[in-house]
Amino acid sequence: MLFLWVRLFNLFDWLRNIFFYYLLNPKFALVDTNLLLSYFFKSPYSIARNAYPESGPYGETPFREMDTILKLTYLKASSKVLDIGCGRGRLAFWLQMVKGFDVTGMDINSLFIKRAQKIAHRWNVPATFKEQSCFEIKDFSFDLIYFFILHLSDDELHHFGKRMIRSQTKAYIVTVSFWFGEYLPEQFELVATCNLRFVWGETVGYIQRLKTVK
Repeated sequence: MLFLWVRLFNLFDWLRNIFFYYLLNPKFALVDTNLLLSYFFKSPYSIARNAYPESGPYGETPFREMDTILKLTYLKASSKVLDIGCGRGRLAFWLQMVKGFDVTGMDINSLFIKRAQKIAHRWNVPATFKEQSCFEIKDFSFDLIYFFILHLSDDELHHFGKRMIRSQTKAYIVTVSFWFGEYLPEQFELVATCNLRFVWGETVGYIQRLKTVK
């Protein structure tokens, strides 16, 4: 039943939003179609579930919802964006090709990353994809960090928040369903919130920064 709902949601999302981006950027249409067809026989949802059953359901951020987020961050073209938990990389390709950002996508699933790297190379897309855990990040020098990982424990989120504090990142940090101020209220300040709609339901997006950032 969930599989059918995902298909219907994606079709509606395509008709309402994605076709518009295809018209604006024909090359992105080709890359996105190539990416989607590469998962035709086995969906990213089943791949993620089989590889990491403890991680919860796989999810992707619809382009329209990311557009809502971006309007609250005032990023310029060529800004550096880190997509943590990028999955198969669809949003990362969109951010790079349609929005013009310098994008790095990161995920622990090797199949997702290798396939995204192959497609990026085939179509000469300068997005970077890394097979890496968020706890292995050494460089936080980005303008926006999109953190879409919903399965970490409170201790793990607290630990990752501490890593960002030590890095003194100046990035806007975007999270879904929680924000780091819940764990480290003295170090994080909330910039804005927005309502977001995913295939699995509605939730809140939180845009935050370190309080030490001037």
